[in-house]
Order: sequence, then C-alpha cells, then structure tokens
Amino acid sequence: MFKNKRSLADLVSAFETKNTDTTSGNDDWKKFFHFYKAAVDTTSTVRFLPDLDEDNPRGFVVENLYHELNINGRKERVACLRMHGEDCPACKASEQFYDEKSPNHNPAKGKAMYRKKSYIAQAVVLETTIQMRDDAPLVFLLDFGPQIYNKMIADMKSGDLENNPVEFQGGHNFRIRKSLNGTENSYATSSFSPKPTDLPADMIDQIVDQMYDLKNYRAKRVDAAVMETMVNAALNSMGGPAPQNVAKPTVQPAVQPEQKTVAQQIGDLGVDSPDVGTDTTVSAAQPAPTPAAPASSGQSARDVIRARAAALRAGRGE
Repeated sequence: MFKNKRSLADLVSAFETKNTDTTSGNDDWKKFFHFYKAAVDTTSTVRFLPDLDEDNPRGFVVENLYHELNINGRKERVACLRMHGEDCPACKASEQFYDEKSPNHNPAKGKAMYRKKSYIAQAVVLETTIQMRDDAPLVFLLDFGPQIYNKMIADMKSGDLENNPVEFQGGHNFRIRKSLNGTENSYATSSFSPKPTDLPADMIDQIVDQMYDLKNYRAKRVDAAVMETMVNAALNSMGGPAPQNVAKPTVQPAVQPEQKTVAQQIGDLGVDSPDVGTDTTVSAAQPAPTPAAPASSGQSARDVIRARAAALRAGRGE
C-alpha cells in the first residue's frame, strides 16, 4: 500500500519546530474560508489538504509572522522581516519600547509593534453554518491562530489518529468548534475526528487542480527601508517618534533598472502614503527566490499527489 512520505510522527516533529523558511507571498482574502464568522456554539468541518510545496516540513501548514501597523487610520499587515532572516525595524522598535531600562519604555507602543503569529493551511469545507457564496471554490485557504494549531499538534500526538490527516483516502476531518471564553471567541474544543474517512474519488482531480503553494499566501513582504518608514508613520499616528537607538537598516545601491520610492512601495500595499517627511528612493522590494518555472513545478507536485491518491485506491482494491 502506497504511503505518504511523511508519517504522523514526522508531522508532529515539524509542527513543534520553529519556522526557518525564508519565502514570502501575498494575501488574497477571497480565497480564504472565514470560519470565525460562524455562529457561537457551531462547528465547521474541514478536510485539510497537503501543501503543493513538497519541501514544507509541516506538510500542510506554514507559519506566518507579521506586524499590523495602523497608518493614517488604516491597518496594514506586513511580513515580519525576521521570518526572512533579516533585521526587522518593527521588532527592534517593539523591543525598545518593552525595555524597562530604556528611555523609550512604553509597553503600549511595544504591544502595538509586536509581531503576531498565525498559520496558513488549505482545506475542503465539508460542513458549515456559514452562508457560502455561489461561486465558492472547492478548496479554501485558512488563516488561524496558535490555539487551533496547538490543538492539531495535541491530536496528532494523542495516538487517536490512524494516518496522516491529509491523506485523501483514510485521512481525518478537522472540526472547528466555535465557543466563547468570556467575550472572546474560543476554538479550544476543536479537534481531528478519530475516525478515518475518504474524500470522494470523483472529486480528487478537481481538488488537486485548486490546491495552493501555501508559502505564497503569507503576509506581504516589503524591504527594510519601507518597513522603517511604515513603523515611523504608525508611531507618529500614536503620537511620538520611533526610538532613537534603533539601528536603521542599510539600503544597498539599486541595481534594478526600475526603482520605486518608499511611497510607491507603500502604495503597492494599498495604503495611502503617510506623512513622514521627504521620501527616499530605494530598490524595489524583491520577492524571495522562486523556481524558474513555477507552473511546471506546481503541475509536477499535483501529479505526485494524484499518483498517491490513485495508489491508495488501488491498494485498497477500489
């Protein structure tokens, strides 16, 4: 019987490992399943699917580190540059504000600058009380917090699951249960179903065709100079400049034929250019390296996933 190359134990180990991936992507919220819109005390049942990136050690989840900056009354989510192995002006500002020995000590500003963490996966939505639009896709992306992620780890370590939960045949559905803890939404009772089930064989090709390379849907990455400008603008909105002893990132001479100003790059994010003084030209923000032929690479991954599903069906005599 053909088996997924990652065992349940492999997934548990990877889920408990801090993220070191240096790729980046963007957000397209129309592709996301907004499970948090469900009514309290209801359950949405989904079947998580494998990442098209077969090198993803977590198999079907990527970590997303980001900052939410309030600029001119608009909240903007940008990737934490430490997620990409770089110095992050927002993290440095937050650390200075939290430092009790610093003349810039201000916990409220430190919290506003502090990075947030979420996780991105993809799934088929099997059951939900949420009204779905008529043109809804079969495969949705999901962006969820540590509470659901930690429940996934606990269930995978519990010994109650027979297989890798994202197998098309013999995988395990995940039940997102929404409740209230005081006035806050809680998903503490969410869980994998211990009973293995199969996705319909006649839907496999359609599912695979709609699957994603998850790293491309993390928070949008900007270069360090743009991040510093956005941090200063956010702090000005809160009534004060950035800490003076936070080192400014070094901007390398532009080598690209096309350059963008800081204001232009911020504009690319859909945020009005903040009033932060004279603009400085910097090299256009560069995305992380991607395969030379992403289309064929993605198709190859889809072919592998289809082959796994077919082998499982054949091994079970279907």
